[in-house]
Amino acid sequence: MGTDAEQIAENLRAAGCGEEFIAEFQRIMAQGTARERERMLETQRRCILGKLHDEQKKLECIDFLRYQLRRREE
Repeated sequence: MGTDAEQIAENLRAAGCGEEFIAEFQRIMAQGTARERERMLETQRRCILGKLHDEQKKLECIDFLRYQLRRREE
């Protein structure tokens, strides 16, 4: 098993974070405060959630189009 820093970096990669974010987060882990770490993670979480909502809207548009087309065929 790797070090804590390696495990954290791998977890951040799995969450879709880029290397620049990971490097900054590791710097904050070494030199910053818990509040700074939490702020970084919260910002990243909001970004991911926003993308998720955008994708959900796209799915809703596709589903609505499918519904409309099925109704026309009936």
